[in-house]
Amino acid sequence: MRMEKLWGAVLGTTLILVVLALVTLPAIRSAFAFSSEFKGGGYRVTIEGSGSAEDTKYTGCDPKGRCLTIEEASWQEHGSYTWENNGYTYCMSPMKKRDGSYRLKIFDPKGKVILKQHMTPVSGASSQDD
Repeated sequence: MRMEKLWGAVLGTTLILVVLALVTLPAIRSAFAFSSEFKGGGYRVTIEGSGSAEDTKYTGCDPKGRCLTIEEASWQEHGSYTWENNGYTYCMSPMKKRDGSYRLKIFDPKGKVILKQHMTPVSGASSQDD
């Protein structure tokens, strides 16, 4: 009888911990959410997310005001992000300067670079929620 009560307590505690983890995970991710905006050469790029690839969205607008949003990065590492859409690849990589600048590269489906643009952060657009 004692063993049954012990296992019931262990299972009950485990279930409570699993539920708490599932409920608090979105809150933990949103605590580390960010939004950064960059501009250069008439282009404007906004990166939003939590820092992990699956939660990092790209919105890029060209000089004519045509915009594209890609909801999920395909790769992320050391501040660099890559998104893919219809065979095109969009890469944002930090530059070696310490001013927050990024390099936007866009590749066509054959891998040819069709845009290589220095992007500077838009003042006041970068934020991290507390």
